[in-house]
Amino acid sequence: MAKVKDLFGEHRRIVVNPLDLDAIDPHKLWVHYDPEADSLVIYLTGVPVRAVSVEQGDDTYMKVNPANGQIVGFHVEAWARKFLPAHPDLQAVWCKMQPDQATTPDWSQVFRMLALWLIFIFKAENIASPTPHLISA
Repeated sequence: MAKVKDLFGEHRRIVVNPLDLDAIDPHKLWVHYDPEADSLVIYLTGVPVRAVSVEQGDDTYMKVNPANGQIVGFHVEAWARKFLPAHPDLQAVWCKMQPDQATTPDWSQVFRMLALWLIFIFKAENIASPTPHLISA
């Protein structure tokens, strides 16, 4: 029987670089909410890219490029069930916007606005850590 290291290679370290908020282009944010999974995914790259998910807290993850350690996105599980109740201001906006999803011509613009707000919350809560740290890959 093959061992994990035989299938995926040797255990290595990735240095995760701090997130530079000034470098985020709001027009390149790719955001997707899956209501069935209650999962919100944000990519800072305009499209989904290959990344390693690094757990940062309860149901929150950074998506990191394993080649260069850049944070390329975020992932939140239990978005409506757990994350939003912990952030009442964001929850109020989310709840108000939900009925308009079907009628908003550019729903992606609304998602990008929420994504920026969420990124600032992550930065404030040190989910997007301001100091480099090591993760295992």
